[in-house]
Amino acid sequence: MRFKNLIFLSLLTTICCAQTVDPQLKEPLPINAHATLNLELRDEILGMWKDYVSQLERLAEFNDSSEREFQAFDALQEKQNVRLKEILSTYGWPGINLVGFKAFATMGSLIQLQDQDSELRKQCLAVLKNAVEQQQKEHYFNYIHIVDQVRRDDDLPQVYGTQWIIQKDGKYVLYPVEDPKNLNQRRAALGLAPMELFIKAFKNIMNFSDSDIEYSL
Repeated sequence: MRFKNLIFLSLLTTICCAQTVDPQLKEPLPINAHATLNLELRDEILGMWKDYVSQLERLAEFNDSSEREFQAFDALQEKQNVRLKEILSTYGWPGINLVGFKAFATMGSLIQLQDQDSELRKQCLAVLKNAVEQQQKEHYFNYIHIVDQVRRDDDLPQVYGTQWIIQKDGKYVLYPVEDPKNLNQRRAALGLAPMELFIKAFKNIMNFSDSDIEYSL
């Protein structure tokens, strides 16, 4: 079940395009949007994603992954968590001009997958919220997902409909949504397709039948 959740989380970060705050991240993170392209940082971020996917593929080799494989995965997550904080402390949120579009998008995926560190995502959410308020559209995707992840972490209903729960029987259930009647309006405001179209595409990609997925709006 844990492996299935990991695969699902990784898919969701690409399908649409600790209890205390770390001392290094107490100040708001800037968005580094006007820097010269940093090839070394770009390649490092892309390499981190490659390592993450590689570890998932290793888990996938075993139908019944052992604790040893999961420990190796957790060690990688912790190592990447430390490095992500160092990157954010040094550069702020790496903008497209600093690392290129692919690494910019990958940085968001890596942050979204840091489920063991909700405080890191809250730190990132503060700067992304500011970017969205300034209508910096390239940040909408990360903002939408991290908002919902933070609210899920705090046991609050999500806002944009990006979070799902995998039940023991394997069924995917939409995590509760705040004010569901206006969900599509909120999604449209930040460039997302209506929930019904997303679910149709999601079912096709996952090869789901109607019985594999449950949602109510």
